[in-house]
Amino acid sequence: MKCSASPRWRAAKSQRWALRPLRMTLKPSSNNWRTGVLPVFAPSGKCRIHRWAGATMGARLWETWLPGQTGNSKMKIELQKTFQFEAAHSLPRLPQDHKCYRLHGHSFKATLHVSGECDEQLGWLIDYSEISDAFQPLWKQLDHHHLNEIEGLENPTSENIARWIWDHLKPTLPLLQAVEIAETCNASCVYRGG
Repeated sequence: MKCSASPRWRAAKSQRWALRPLRMTLKPSSNNWRTGVLPVFAPSGKCRIHRWAGATMGARLWETWLPGQTGNSKMKIELQKTFQFEAAHSLPRLPQDHKCYRLHGHSFKATLHVSGECDEQLGWLIDYSEISDAFQPLWKQLDHHHLNEIEGLENPTSENIARWIWDHLKPTLPLLQAVEIAETCNASCVYRGG
């Protein structure tokens, strides 16, 4: 196999396979630090073998230097999936002159937050379709219904809707961490259980 590196490298056979350490300062604020994409060693020549050896050794040394930045630990992930449902409600515990006391409707958005450790084999935390499948029976009860008529939602505030969804969903979706309910584009609440 011929090396297409400079004549200096062809003349020095013993150095042909050498890897030179790069002189770099690792800073926590650097984007390379966060992503774990930083070559620790660079190939000393230009042929394919040199590039392969440099990339392979650099990746292995990077994992050794900074455990937890690459494959040495599980990745902690939070996913969010948003569902929309149209529903009517009234808030009977408010004074009769309050606008929300009267029957009215919203385009509610329910955002489900799930979190945990990413599966190394699959490369994901959970399939989004599993979240959808778990929420589907609740969505059918909520969408295009009068929320006050649903058992447990006699006073269907955003807070109570979020808790109701949590109580019904947590047993089938154990990775659930939070339920966010938005009844308008600029007003929402988040329920984290408990």
